[in-house]
Amino acid sequence: MNSYKVKKYHKGSTGGRLLRNPVWDYFVKVDSRSCCNKCGFSLMGYNTSSLIKHLENRHTDTFREYQEKYEIAWNEKITHSEEKMNVLGFEAEHPYQNRKRRVQGRLNKNPVHNFFTRQDSYSNCNHCSSHMLGHNPTTLAKHLESHHAEQYKQFRELYRLAWENKRKIMKEKRKFLQESQEIFDSQQESFEEWNDTFELGYNTETCSDNMEGCSSVTEWNSA
Repeated sequence: MNSYKVKKYHKGSTGGRLLRNPVWDYFVKVDSRSCCNKCGFSLMGYNTSSLIKHLENRHTDTFREYQEKYEIAWNEKITHSEEKMNVLGFEAEHPYQNRKRRVQGRLNKNPVHNFFTRQDSYSNCNHCSSHMLGHNPTTLAKHLESHHAEQYKQFRELYRLAWENKRKIMKEKRKFLQESQEIFDSQQESFEEWNDTFELGYNTETCSDNMEGCSSVTEWNSA
């Protein structure tokens, strides 16, 4: 008999979680501990539920402020998810309408690396003490989005400009190739015309030479 697992979501969930819990506005990561900005109390690990409990028990006013931020963050996430679903639904019904042409390939250098320093197999954030294994641009961009909102905005702008520049280069490249092909085709046509003229002239001269040879042979035979 088949068994089915039902995934449960909390009320108001969009089927995921916040990229950054606003509770981190009141704590800072130090080594493997979370330190409260209000009282200096430190907790082992980075469990957000424990941090929220600390605010609720020790800092009532701050906890209310956190609840408001949390509600706003979830509302923004829900709105963003609904907008995304509407866009996906529209694209499913109109797959070729208002869709930008995708530029094949990828950027030579992702601008997200401007915010990190490579050290062996790690990427060290230039704005905090985080060390991430590997150099995957998606992971680095997620870190900026979650922990450095201002730097993330800068990255998105640089990323947009980089792709616009790439599109411009690709457009110029296609134009150059098209012009080169047109020049080649025109040269090919000129060569074919010259070749046809040459063959026609050659055949005419050969034919006239043959006629002269035939007439001389006939005169010699008659003599």
